[in-house]
Amino acid sequence: MLLNRQADPLARDDQGNTCLHVAAATRGMEEVLRKMLEKHRKRAGGGGERNAAGLSVMHVACLAGHLEAVALLCEVDPQSAHVLTPPPAGEGDTGSESAMHLCLGAEEATALRMMKLLLSKRCNPFAEREPDKKTVAMLAQASAVLGGGE
Repeated sequence: MLLNRQADPLARDDQGNTCLHVAAATRGMEEVLRKMLEKHRKRAGGGGERNAAGLSVMHVACLAGHLEAVALLCEVDPQSAHVLTPPPAGEGDTGSESAMHLCLGAEEATALRMMKLLLSKRCNPFAEREPDKKTVAMLAQASAVLGGGE
């Protein structure tokens, strides 16, 4: 309804999230996300829209474990799966991570489906996370060996 009334889906909240970020993180909003992506394809993909934490719409979808949103984003802009999070701002940050790194926080079956989808888009499971140089493959193996912990 708001889209039909020309509401701006790229307006930001106090954390810098756009409606795209919110829809990507919220199950049941897939059709809304699809319509916004169709209308704002050029600005939405490739990590162009980032929130105050520097997270793209794809990053937010991966962190939320929202497989359908990840699939939609890959369909609209396959390159969005390759965008890294920003470098660390302070001590204790995990640093630059790929969409695949962020998937590891999801429920196991969902994480596996998201990772399979991202692999089909040629995401690199051996890309290193900054600053610890851990790859998705290393983290996934550690998680399996340690029963879910890193």
